[in-house]
Amino acid sequence: MKNSPEEKLIIRRVLIGFGAAFFLITAVVAAGLLFLVHRTNSYLEDLNQYPQNYIVFYQKDRFRIPPKGIISKSDFEQFLAIQEKLEATVEDLIRTGKIKKNPPESEELTQIATLRSAEIRLFKRENYSIKEYKWIAQQILLVFGGLSFRRYQALSNTAPMSSPVHDLEKAISSIPQQNLELFDEYAGQIESFHFLWLTAI
Repeated sequence: MKNSPEEKLIIRRVLIGFGAAFFLITAVVAAGLLFLVHRTNSYLEDLNQYPQNYIVFYQKDRFRIPPKGIISKSDFEQFLAIQEKLEATVEDLIRTGKIKKNPPESEELTQIATLRSAEIRLFKRENYSIKEYKWIAQQILLVFGGLSFRRYQALSNTAPMSSPVHDLEKAISSIPQQNLELFDEYAGQIESFHFLWLTAI
């Protein structure tokens, strides 16, 4: 299934809208979270918006979700180590001016390509699966983003969106309890990541 122009716009806005802290939910991030609920297993099938080296690397990745979808503690700790390095990578890209926090629209796709190429170099160097990374990272976004989305609704006094919220709760409930316990155990470290929204999508 291909992404519509509107969905691609959401992707781009979430990818470049990373100046806020992890738990600061704006309307765009909330929209991106709800979009993720609907497309977690399908949106990466449309890779044409990404650099060629990213497409090739992703398609060659042989990772398969383990039985029952459970993340082992050793695999999760490896994921956290990779995320720490991705955080440093993004910070370096910002420091050197290769990506900007608020780029003009004309530069958005170029910046995404720059980021994706940097990610590929890291994954290759660390011999780490991009599909495994996305699989774990998206679960974290659903869990922690879901908490933030509920806080956003409460603080902004917005009316609950029953269907999207139901979809969100349903997606979170499908995550194995063992994974939720891992996320809770390492919540402090997860919350310290400023660019997870940016690298997970």
